[in-house]
Amino acid sequence: MAQQFAEPELLWQSQVLAQIHDAVVATDLDGQILSWNRAAERLFGYSQAEALGQPIDLLYLPADRVPLDGHMRAAALASGAHDFVGRFRHRSGVTLHAEVRLAVLRNQKGAPIGIVSCSHDVTRRVEQESELRLQSEVLDRMCEAVFLTDREGRVLYANPASGRLFGGTEAALVDSTIQSLLEVSDEDERSALMASIGETLDGGEDWTGDLESRRLNGQVFPCSVSIGKAPIRAEVGWIWVLQDITERKRTEYALREREQTFRSMAEAAPVMVWTLDIEGNFEYVNAAWRRQWGLDAKDARAGYWRSRVAVSDRARVEEVLESATRARGAFHVEFQMIDSSGEERVVLMHGAPLGRGATFRGFVGSSTDITDIRRAEEERRRLDSRVQSAQRLESLGVLAGGIAHDFNNLLVSILGFAELAMDDLPADSPSRTSIQQVEIAARRAAELTQQILTFSGRARANRTSVNLRDLLLEMLQLLEAGLPDKARLRVEVPPEVPAVAADPPQVRQVVMNLLLNAADAVSELGGAVTIRLYPVEIEDEPTRRLGLPLAPRGGKYVCLEVSDGGCGMSEETQRKIFEPFFTTKTTGRGLGLASVLGILRAHKGGIEVASRLGEGSRFRVYLPLDAPQVENAAPVLGLRTDGYPGRGAGILVVDDEPAVLDTLKTMLRRRGYRVRAVSDRAEALRVVEKAPNAFDLIVFDLTMPGMAATEALAKLKQLSPLTPVLLASGYSKESLDERLEGRYGAGFLQKPFKRERLFETFDHILATRPMQPPSGASG
Repeated sequence: MAQQFAEPELLWQSQVLAQIHDAVVATDLDGQILSWNRAAERLFGYSQAEALGQPIDLLYLPADRVPLDGHMRAAALASGAHDFVGRFRHRSGVTLHAEVRLAVLRNQKGAPIGIVSCSHDVTRRVEQESELRLQSEVLDRMCEAVFLTDREGRVLYANPASGRLFGGTEAALVDSTIQSLLEVSDEDERSALMASIGETLDGGEDWTGDLESRRLNGQVFPCSVSIGKAPIRAEVGWIWVLQDITERKRTEYALREREQTFRSMAEAAPVMVWTLDIEGNFEYVNAAWRRQWGLDAKDARAGYWRSRVAVSDRARVEEVLESATRARGAFHVEFQMIDSSGEERVVLMHGAPLGRGATFRGFVGSSTDITDIRRAEEERRRLDSRVQSAQRLESLGVLAGGIAHDFNNLLVSILGFAELAMDDLPADSPSRTSIQQVEIAARRAAELTQQILTFSGRARANRTSVNLRDLLLEMLQLLEAGLPDKARLRVEVPPEVPAVAADPPQVRQVVMNLLLNAADAVSELGGAVTIRLYPVEIEDEPTRRLGLPLAPRGGKYVCLEVSDGGCGMSEETQRKIFEPFFTTKTTGRGLGLASVLGILRAHKGGIEVASRLGEGSRFRVYLPLDAPQVENAAPVLGLRTDGYPGRGAGILVVDDEPAVLDTLKTMLRRRGYRVRAVSDRAEALRVVEKAPNAFDLIVFDLTMPGMAATEALAKLKQLSPLTPVLLASGYSKESLDERLEGRYGAGFLQKPFKRERLFETFDHILATRPMQPPSGASG
């Protein structure tokens, strides 16, 4: 009978367990699963067949086994049920939370035989509770004040930061109104503010703005306010987030002050100040920039300034800006840009990055118009080049003068011994022709050295009063004859021109040299060569003369201008045209313009050159109107063929060139002179000191090493005041100290000289010398 009742009861219990929603799991005391209903299958993911006989640890997370075992023991000891919420592992590996009630299974004797658990899933509830705790923690830790209010502004919740911000506790703020915490002037304004907030929120947007707030102690401070909707039970409330922005306002004020200061300084700055965005367009340009380029701020921002950059520089400027933007670093670039007047100006642009890294937003910098600086540098380079050219000319002049002097000494011997050889040869000797050719070549060499001396400035002109107009008109036929077929000569001279102090032959040489150069420039394509003559007054400007070979000083001049429309000259050629032996022609020695320079230097005049390739050249020669220094012409001497006064006279020859000494000794002795030759001035003084009246004439070379010429001549004058001294030099007479001849010399002998000229000079000096007791001389 008991068996009959037991079986239906068990069936009924099994059906009940299958239908209930809680997972029911029964285990023995060792934790082996004995019972597993359908709800357990749904909750834990294991089927009944998989779960039965498995240890209950199958459902535990490893970290939770000890706590769960503790719950099991608590249930075994408890007289009733034991409840807890625990974490379990789903068959898929997902963690779930379940609320569990444990109870002990006992046998009929009351002894525990197992444990039964009823569980249901509370994972969502646990997660929501966790999220709420997290949100509460966040709210508690926020720096901003957070209020929850209803639509009327009654505070329902305030976080801890709100108490700190307003100077009280959260409890003191709850049930107050948010309007009481805002510094709003009157009730109407408060109502309008709340209405505006409600309208914005009802429109689906948050309300944000800056408002003035009032702390509980009455202190007013600025705050940033953000308001959004929040559900409050069955209603919709508002969440207010307030942040104290006192420091931000101070910073903004300081930034505005700084920006205003910067803008004021930038507007007043004489240099161009600007800011550029990352696209290379100006965001701000100051007044100096706007004045310089004639553009307003709008045009600058639009990038119109790029069209003002010189075409040749645009690509380079863009590359510099792009490179600086990529590197987010400083840059500088120099380029040309067209200003408001249409003139190209040289600009130096410096920029520094605004912001670093992610905050980079462009550049701030300045631009400087350095056109005048670059022009000054170019002018300085040009002047340096001209100074170097002038110094080179001066050095070449010194060198050329020294070479000419030494060469003249050599020519003395060549011409002298050639003439002596002619005396020794019979009239019908075939060698006479060869020696005559030697004489001719030596004369040509002498002419060349004279040109070199003229270039080197070692010759001074024999100036007289000259009317350049008359001189040009006299030369007109000769000038026209010297022009090539394709050249046309045009002469423009006024009816009257002031007289100048000049050496006519040398002026003719200047005119011919300039004319021939101009004619050569137009010889290929043809064209006009123009000669102009006009008076001019020049102000003294030392900087203008700087570096020029011979720029005129301040004063009154007659300007002789020769211009052509020929091929012109490069700057490099212009720097070299006055150098001796430089020429662009296939023929010629390159001494034409060098001689012109020397002649004008001797005349204390000047010369200026202007030329461009393909545009012709213009030479301006300046001759001063100073009172002419007319020099007495040398006396016309004739060689005496009768009993000349020098026969038997004693001659002392002082020269450091052995060849010159040998030549003069041979010439003079053949003519009957008694000759003593010495190569040192100190020795000459010793000779004269021993016999003051032994010589009728002393031939004294002025260019010798050792004792200075003036010192030696002064001592000779003291030792033998009646003995005339004939000065000699390879340099011209005019290049020497003007005091020498007048004070110490009875005449001057220019080397090289012909024998006839030498004897003419001797005859003249000896015929007019004061008488003194004769005495012997040998050497």
